[in-house]
Amino acid sequence: MLVIATAVTLEHVLRSGCDPGLTSILQRYQPLMTDEDLAVIFILHPGDRAQDLASIRGRAFENWEFIHAESGWFEAVFVLDDYGHGHAVLLPDKLEYDPYLLTICREHAATDC
Repeated sequence: MLVIATAVTLEHVLRSGCDPGLTSILQRYQPLMTDEDLAVIFILHPGDRAQDLASIRGRAFENWEFIHAESGWFEAVFVLDDYGHGHAVLLPDKLEYDPYLLTICREHAATDC
C-alpha cells in the first residue's frame, strides 16, 4: 500500500509516472495537499486487505462520504472532521484486489461525479 501524506510525496508519485486513470485522480488532490495537509491518500496494491487498510488508516472501511468510479479506479473519500481533513482510498477495479473492498465499491460507486 502506498500512503501519500504530503505534497512532496504526491509530486514524486506523479513525476514517477503511473496509470493514466490514477494520474487524473491524484492531480485533483494537488491543491489540497499544496495549500494545506488536508488529505491522506491510500493507494492499494495487490494483496492489500481491508484489515491492512484499517490498521494503517486507524479506521474501518465504512462511513464514506462518496465512492466514485473513474477510468478503472475506485476513489472512496472519507471526511474526518469539520475542517475538511480526510482520507482518499484508491483501488483499481481488478480481480486481484480485495474482494470485500471491491464489492463495496462496485455496489456504492457513482460514475457521474
